[in-house]
Amino acid sequence: MTNQEKYKKFCEGKNIPLFIQAWWLDITCEQKWEVAIIEKNKEVIAAWPYLLGKRSIFSSIGIPPLSKYSGPLIQYPEGQKLVSKIAFEKEILSELEAQLPNADYINLNLEPAFQNWIALSWKGYKSNSNCTYRIKDTSDLDNCFNGFKESVRRAIRKAQKSYTIEEGKDVDQLYQLNKSIFSNQGMAVPFSKPLLSALVKSTLERSCSKTFFAKDENGQIVASIFLVWDNNHVYYLLGGLVPEHKSSGVASLLMWYGIQFANSLNLAFDFEGSMIQSIEKYIQSFGGEQIYYQSLEKYNSKVLQILDSIRS
Repeated sequence: MTNQEKYKKFCEGKNIPLFIQAWWLDITCEQKWEVAIIEKNKEVIAAWPYLLGKRSIFSSIGIPPLSKYSGPLIQYPEGQKLVSKIAFEKEILSELEAQLPNADYINLNLEPAFQNWIALSWKGYKSNSNCTYRIKDTSDLDNCFNGFKESVRRAIRKAQKSYTIEEGKDVDQLYQLNKSIFSNQGMAVPFSKPLLSALVKSTLERSCSKTFFAKDENGQIVASIFLVWDNNHVYYLLGGLVPEHKSSGVASLLMWYGIQFANSLNLAFDFEGSMIQSIEKYIQSFGGEQIYYQSLEKYNSKVLQILDSIRS
């Protein structure tokens, strides 16, 4: 069996984070992924999937589009003491990394729960601390709402008078609304419409996604939110907004719908945070807890490293 086949078998019936489930990787990587695995007694005890990509003429290992984290996934021995756990993690991470191809550039985000990356610092990796925001307990919606900044609560109440929220499945509309946000910032959408369409189809088949659209008083769709989830979190994967409605509060209303939906599943809500100051400030206003994760980077090509330093 190949490593991919072993990993797919390993994922069956287990509580695997959404972004590293085998079927998710098949879609978002468009089949261009591999996985480092460690076995003990013919059983997988650790795995680290990754995207095989290109940066111009340079080879790369990275995170697929529409994905936040990339692992690693570790099966810990029962009853393991903390002192043993730390040593175990260092050993496992080092062994997994040794299996990665010698790509010109490597950029992988660790799961927030995994912070012990020191073994990779000894191998030349650098780390940047990024953050997301999570409402870990959505069981009390009044408490969630009262935790919002006053300006957000006011915007939601205002938007409730002018917009209606409906569930939908129109991928074209979802993509175009998301594209309008990137276009407004002079940026290209970092994923294709066929990829989004395939992801929406597959997540609907697995009952792990919802799309909500906001309509104005004329019945026109002006905003959207696409949610996906696993056994622990509902993720705000992407949204969209007609620029003319930016100050209407409708985006906050949709986010509130997302949190209420997480409540219906008894799951935490992950805002998929951003390091862009204006976006971080907006997301922070919903009262979630700041959760840090490590973004690892390594250059094996001096030429690419010099080119990137010039560009920055």
